[in-house]
Amino acid sequence: MRTIGALDEQIETRQEKNLMAIVSGYKDTLEAGNELVDLTREVFDHEVPTLLDELRELEITEFTISAPQTNTTTIIWQLVERRARLNGLIQVKSRSKNWTTGQQDLLPAWHLSVNQRRLVTF
Repeated sequence: MRTIGALDEQIETRQEKNLMAIVSGYKDTLEAGNELVDLTREVFDHEVPTLLDELRELEITEFTISAPQTNTTTIIWQLVERRARLNGLIQVKSRSKNWTTGQQDLLPAWHLSVNQRRLVTF
């Protein structure tokens, strides 16, 4: 995965300017060795509009969500309503290793693309 200087700086200085879901997801993605930023921790309903704007600003065009929260389908729906594209399901590597095999487990994740144009509402 390509590194993103703005997020690296936020992690290094511990001064998050972006949503924690993005910063922690980016950090977890680097640790796991996945190709796309994977949102591994909870995404809140009220963060959805900001989430897409921040992904655009960071030039992240594709991402995954493997967060094991109960309202993931609702979050996905809200993202699609705001013009994210649902590409389907893929598998991503867990950031931790399975203690019995020593290998990273594969987790199911929603694969989405970010439309580069913002949704304009009146």
